[in-house]
Amino acid sequence: MKQWLLFGWLIISTTALGQEVCIDATMLTTAGDSDNTVGQATYRGDVRWDLGQSINIKFLDGSPTLQTKVRRYANQWLQHANLKFNWVEDGDAEIRISFRGKGHWSKIGRNALDVTDQDESTMNLQLTDFSEESEIRRATLHEFGHALSLVHEHQNPLSGITFNEDAVYAFYMEKQNWTRESIKHNVLDRYSVGHTNDKYDPESIMHYAIPARLTYNNVEVPWNTQLSDGDKSFIKSLYPFTEMPESFVVELTRLTLDTELNAIEDGVQGIRIYPKFKISNAKGRQLRASAYFYYQNGTALNDLNGSYLTNDGKVSVGKDVTPGYKSTVYNLTDPKDFSLFIPDSELHLAENIRHLLKFSVSIWDGNTELGETDYYTFSYFTGKKDKIYFENKTKKTVKVAIDFKNLEGQWETKYWYRLAPSERAYLEDTRNSLFYYYAYSEDGEWEWPGDKTYNTINGVSYGFREFRSSPEWGKQVVILTGK
Repeated sequence: MKQWLLFGWLIISTTALGQEVCIDATMLTTAGDSDNTVGQATYRGDVRWDLGQSINIKFLDGSPTLQTKVRRYANQWLQHANLKFNWVEDGDAEIRISFRGKGHWSKIGRNALDVTDQDESTMNLQLTDFSEESEIRRATLHEFGHALSLVHEHQNPLSGITFNEDAVYAFYMEKQNWTRESIKHNVLDRYSVGHTNDKYDPESIMHYAIPARLTYNNVEVPWNTQLSDGDKSFIKSLYPFTEMPESFVVELTRLTLDTELNAIEDGVQGIRIYPKFKISNAKGRQLRASAYFYYQNGTALNDLNGSYLTNDGKVSVGKDVTPGYKSTVYNLTDPKDFSLFIPDSELHLAENIRHLLKFSVSIWDGNTELGETDYYTFSYFTGKKDKIYFENKTKKTVKVAIDFKNLEGQWETKYWYRLAPSERAYLEDTRNSLFYYYAYSEDGEWEWPGDKTYNTINGVSYGFREFRSSPEWGKQVVILTGK
């Protein structure tokens, strides 16, 4: 009998068990998929692809930027599965992706072959260029898990989740307008242990988010946005490598980054990035570290001159690295091993505006992404500005307060910057030709007062000196000398 399940505004067909999976793109507060299947430790063995099969995949629509991101995240599965993805632009494809439908959904495994019309999608991702990066990653990994025959983990009989059925029925009736039959079928029913590998993984990319209020035993599962160790080992068991390929054994761990804004390299100001990671089983293998730049709303920065860019014309900087040892550590200790540097001018930002930006770094083995850092978020001002430096040429520790015009054009007082003897420190940026300062030594013996302006700090009034910058924009240094 054919069932139609009303999933919020999304209607899905469940004519055949587990043939199609849908996820609520609004991601309200709990489980979003409306499918008849399970997850990491759960799968549909009858619809698995052949071992080592090359699967043709084609985008039916979507921007080049969005397509690039989906390819990146989908290819993460290939590090752990003996399959090949052949991304084609023309001709027939087993998996066809659209971004125009409602919700995220995919055919399960080889069920995609039942859709014979090559203009009809077998997977939909309700994503745009403005979608959050974490949601693009989560939806892509989840739906490609389904495309590889994985199903949902929250219905794994080994989960140990004790649902409060009254609360579950009330929740889905209110939030999703489901019938009791639909709720039982999509949330409460369990699947056969025969569909599992005798394990349950709450961190699986195939798991729904579960609010604690829907369970008696206070189980709460957030939205998972990365492949879990269980996902990796399970897909590996479904599509094992008969011979361990070189790319498969490469292992990346502890991927983080350090960042230096306003760095100078060969006389040019820019951003210096230190990717920090450990790579194993890649001795002599050429890898690549790449940084990708976005506005904080997720829009990629566009390259304008062909100097620092991705294949689809977005701002990026990369460098090849070749590990010299079986296990090689990069940038986890000083001195640093290598860095990525991009000049400020190569971000191609509008002048005299503070921009809210972010970037992440990925490590690549050919076309396979081994890992990605979390985003580093920052604000960046473009236009003429002075950097305010203070240099303490005394043998005492001094504290400094400054009254300056910030990059938004507002006067601002900041205090107390602490400078050790002989220390030179960058304090702030300003767009004005003058600023004011007051300083004193911690032992109270010396001070550098003034009478050009007065500021009250913690109830005490201080007289500030005036400092006028030179006509050249750049670095302005106040030197504090002994009395």
